[in-house]
Amino acid sequence: MENSYIDIDSLVRRANQQRSDAMGEILSLGWKHFKQMLANLLHHLPHPHGHLSHS
Repeated sequence: MENSYIDIDSLVRRANQQRSDAMGEILSLGWKHFKQMLANLLHHLPHPHGHLSHS
């Protein structure tokens, strides 16, 4: 009985680690995409001084 408890505990620990690793990857990719989206948005905003020169 003791061996099966150790096996189950090992499987649970491994599953928790895999879930934690997957969540870290998801958060990392989400942050990367958010920063890219924000950079693209800021790049396409008009500049406060405009591009037209007054001659």
